[in-house]
Amino acid sequence: MKKIYAALVMVIVAAIALAVIAGCGGTSTTSSTTGGSNPQTAVTNFLKGISEMNWDLYSGSILPENLKALKASDLAALKKQFTTGTTKTSFSGLTMKTDVNPKDKTQATVTMTGGTITSSAGATSAPTVQNVVDMPMASRTIYTRQYKGKWYIDMAAMSQLQQQQQQQSTTPSTTPATP
Repeated sequence: MKKIYAALVMVIVAAIALAVIAGCGGTSTTSSTTGGSNPQTAVTNFLKGISEMNWDLYSGSILPENLKALKASDLAALKKQFTTGTTKTSFSGLTMKTDVNPKDKTQATVTMTGGTITSSAGATSAPTVQNVVDMPMASRTIYTRQYKGKWYIDMAAMSQLQQQQQQQSTTPSTTPATP
């Protein structure tokens, strides 16, 4: 069995949880939509929101249409889970590479290329430290999209990639999937 990357799993679980809940539909409002001036700033804000357990920074870095798709009750439940969680995650020395989609300049991927992620599930457990370069490429790639001049994390694209990866792991295939 492959080594579990605890820190990134938390990041992906939070992202996927938002995307899955967004699939429920509905309308809601969010506290802030700040975005970033470029894809890496959006990712930095997203990760900083996670490490500081700062809901406004975290939710402000997510594509507004992803948040608007949430029912108010689902958004409130996610916010409560996010702000009261016991898993602490920190990112240090992160380096990133941005690849803008040549066919659609409003879409880009940001890949973490270096640094470490430290995660602890509580005061009684020892922290887990993971070097970013030791993680699978798909686990350290974050999808972003430009909206009204700002860049945001695109949870729908990340959810779609996660679903493709799950299908690949359960169904043998001879052709590679494209995100």
